[in-house]
Amino acid sequence: MQIFLDPGFAFLAVPKTGSTAYEAAMRPFADIDVTRPPRDRHMTARRFDRTWRRSVRSQWGVEVETVAVLRDPLERMKSWYRYRSAPERRNTVTGMSFDAFVTAALQDTPPPAARIGSQDSFVSSKRGRILVTHLFAVEAPEPLVDFLSGLIGSAIRPGQMNVSPAVDVSLSPETEARFRAGRAAEFALYEAVRAAGHLVTR
Repeated sequence: MQIFLDPGFAFLAVPKTGSTAYEAAMRPFADIDVTRPPRDRHMTARRFDRTWRRSVRSQWGVEVETVAVLRDPLERMKSWYRYRSAPERRNTVTGMSFDAFVTAALQDTPPPAARIGSQDSFVSSKRGRILVTHLFAVEAPEPLVDFLSGLIGSAIRPGQMNVSPAVDVSLSPETEARFRAGRAAEFALYEAVRAAGHLVTR
């Protein structure tokens, strides 16, 4: 999570959406740069509103808008699976196929290795109201790069970072259909963002 006081915005890092590359490109311009622990770096919009938004308003008198990047939900699951495929990872998926991983993620109480939160929940209130002001899709970077560069006043050039190893991410049609149905709200939000290019929610 990064905060930029003069342009008045905060960049919220949704896990596995390429946020690391954007944070690295914007780091020289950030007034507040939260990198540790992971729970704080990947602060949800709900938690940001409860904590940092109030703090920035009281300490600096700045009202910030929020920016976040989303990713195709299935591709994001593949990224999580690749990331956790290393045996030394906490919550490793070693011995679990991608099909089993996705199936487990849909359980009411997923095992730790498959406990993957949805992106719509990350950017929304408990009642489902979108809290993030500006939403972009990582698969279409041009609007996001132009928007962030305009806010900062300097061109940013995010590179590719944290590339996970290639693994088998084959998925049966039946499991994919269950995943799309189970994460329908996440897919709907992502598709709205993808269609808009830059979705302004308020």
